[in-house]
Amino acid sequence: MANPKPGSFSAYLEYSQRSTESAPRPVSEPTSLLTIIRRADGPIQISDLAGQSKMSATAFHDALQKLVDSGFIELSGSPLPESVRLTDKGHEVAKLFD
Repeated sequence: MANPKPGSFSAYLEYSQRSTESAPRPVSEPTSLLTIIRRADGPIQISDLAGQSKMSATAFHDALQKLVDSGFIELSGSPLPESVRLTDKGHEVAKLFD
């Protein structure tokens, strides 16, 4: 195939394709939470985890719920000082992202 003419739609598509291939892939929210919890090296309060994650409240809640439902984390304590820790299964999965 011949080189596309500058300013053509084909040139734009080729440029767009190259930009997409070299762009870093976004990390999913549950994955980033697992990484933060693992680096804490022990239980971490949910309020601290939320602050370190820099997620919106909705995204944080959804990610936390996915991790609980998957059996990767356990929540403990009363609601205000509630903390989270990795389960054995969570430790194994979190190792994959370091």
